[in-house]
Amino acid sequence: MNKVHKFWVFAIILSLTMTNVSQAGQLITVGDHVQLTDNAWHQSHPMPSPDGTLIVSYGNQGGELQYGVDLFNCTTGISTRLTDTTLNSTPSFSRDGTKILYNADTGDGWNIWKMNADGTGKAALTSGGPLKANPNELPDGRIVYQTWGSYWSISIMNADGSGASALSTLSDVGQPRVSASGRYVTYGAQDAWGEGLGNIYVYDLLTNVETQITSDSANHGYASFNPLNEDMIVYQSKEDGGDNYNLWALNWKTGLRQQLTFEDYDQLYPIFLPDGSGILYSSLEDGGQYENIWQLNVVPEPATLLLFGIGGLALNRSRK
Repeated sequence: MNKVHKFWVFAIILSLTMTNVSQAGQLITVGDHVQLTDNAWHQSHPMPSPDGTLIVSYGNQGGELQYGVDLFNCTTGISTRLTDTTLNSTPSFSRDGTKILYNADTGDGWNIWKMNADGTGKAALTSGGPLKANPNELPDGRIVYQTWGSYWSISIMNADGSGASALSTLSDVGQPRVSASGRYVTYGAQDAWGEGLGNIYVYDLLTNVETQITSDSANHGYASFNPLNEDMIVYQSKEDGGDNYNLWALNWKTGLRQQLTFEDYDQLYPIFLPDGSGILYSSLEDGGQYENIWQLNVVPEPATLLLFGIGGLALNRSRK
């Protein structure tokens, strides 16, 4: 056997070996847990700005059912309240980072509002009608959100609040999150109070196909896409059989899963940082009285060798 033939035999064996390791191994390499905030009120639903320097969340600084939108500066470590504490929640950034979408109750039920990232220029996009929450902006400016009639469902509307229509045909689903490319929306089954009940779904806005990506009895919730690989989501779940929500990763096209955390406290509302280097979540992980914002550092997938056809070999690296 000449050197060329030896190389290809070695390459094929190595490729098959690494493929088996990938299937049985990790989707994500997990690093440290870092506490970002230390406030004397619950902070829920962290959502990063497009450049990852700011985090918007909502908290009950005004007391039970008195929620306001908070902005955390990752550079200075300072949290700033952007709204009053009537009922303002589920905020997220616009695609350019200059605006924040959120839901507010000013007397006519939960509606979708928009404000500048510094808290100025508050304006309602919708008024009256069914309850609305969890707005997410698409690259074309349209907004995906959840709405309540006689049950929670997923809807989509134009940037100015007009043209609202149903996205999913399912009932009792909520917690929508949009992928970085804007092609996919993920959401999960939930009860009237927003608690996850079971399965997670992905809607393809390009093909208009809705896919159920989990099919078990565990409580899942708040799935979000990996910005570096939209085949992967992170979500909160009790599928290990414990009493607490931990963080899990799932390749929703292959079905491969990985438990990322093993804590004795709930870890909630996971969302990837825009560069894929970490996962934000809310937790009592410090043993304190209030949920604060934490970051789980993660390492991009290592390079893997992939075969193309019978005689081809390529080196595939995770994007950074």
